[in-house]
Amino acid sequence: MRLAITGGRVIDPAVNFDGIATLLVANGKIADLLPEGAPFQADEVIDAKGLLVLPGLIDLHVHCFEGETSLGLRPDQIGVEQGITTIVDAGSAGSANFHLFLQQARAAKTRVLGFLNIAKDGLAKGRGELADLANLDPEATIATLKAHADVLVGIKARASASVVKTLGITPIKIAKETAKRAGVPMMVHIGNAPPALPEVLELLEEGDIVTHAWHGKPGGIFDENGLIPAAEAALKRGVIFDVGHGQSSFSFGTARRYLAEGRQIDTISSDLWKGNETGPVFSQLFTMSKLLHIGMPLPEVVAAASWRAAKAIRRESEIGALTVGREADISIVRLTQGTFPMVDSEGVPEAGTQAFEPVYTLRRGEIVQKER
Repeated sequence: MRLAITGGRVIDPAVNFDGIATLLVANGKIADLLPEGAPFQADEVIDAKGLLVLPGLIDLHVHCFEGETSLGLRPDQIGVEQGITTIVDAGSAGSANFHLFLQQARAAKTRVLGFLNIAKDGLAKGRGELADLANLDPEATIATLKAHADVLVGIKARASASVVKTLGITPIKIAKETAKRAGVPMMVHIGNAPPALPEVLELLEEGDIVTHAWHGKPGGIFDENGLIPAAEAALKRGVIFDVGHGQSSFSFGTARRYLAEGRQIDTISSDLWKGNETGPVFSQLFTMSKLLHIGMPLPEVVAAASWRAAKAIRRESEIGALTVGREADISIVRLTQGTFPMVDSEGVPEAGTQAFEPVYTLRRGEIVQKER
């Protein structure tokens, strides 16, 4: 079976390609990228004129442990049905219930990966999972990571006062030590202190991920003098800063200030969970639309939700690019012009003029979702 996607604007940040072209898919894999107008043979053709043809988009931070946590959404609802081919659950499961998460992941059309929570029950028993050190089981966490390296991409820990209670930085230190022993990155959620943000950032090494980096709460990456020294140092070490929009973790003002300094937003993710899928987040594509709205160039937005996201989870040899020979995960989207009400997590309303909308989603070369 040969499929041709013709006439679309193909953007592949992995090789800095951006132009009108024909993308060929055969036997579930990327077969070729041809110049516009070049001859081809295909059994089926998708006319993508006026559309964007992108590497399968990635959402680096979601909660999709459905039924087992109060946050969990159905994976395909926030994945292929919204134009996203890969979603990464951010710590909904821990070592004690990962087997249940794995069942759901394998049943989805969407590629589902995950960060394993350092707390053995993940978020299944409430949101104060790091308030008692008895909830942490580093040995079981390492064993689970090693046994399921095909699905698990790292360790997740939440560094907020509501999560760690009186334990401060201690659970985060344990999580980092465990990640280091396992040889995987750590994704750390930042919110209200304690622990204070500099304490958290000083633990992190190259390849670790800070999610919710552009929240608008006190004690964030900026103070009255600009970017705090601990954030500057973390960026220089190669720590990755991720959006993680969520219900209360993305500020237009904070992100604009960061971009105005000429800095790069590394990765875009939604932090979708039950409750924010009807606003203010809605979808990963709408989160990307907000970053486009505040000034990120289109190719940068695509890179932050594809190639750079793939590199952040050390999967760049498998996903995030349109490389010939790899599985054909492809997102075909429309960038619609109009007026789109947008609200950040601080409740600040703005009117966007462009928004991404899903048209076709391909997984392993198969059309699994298309615009009705």
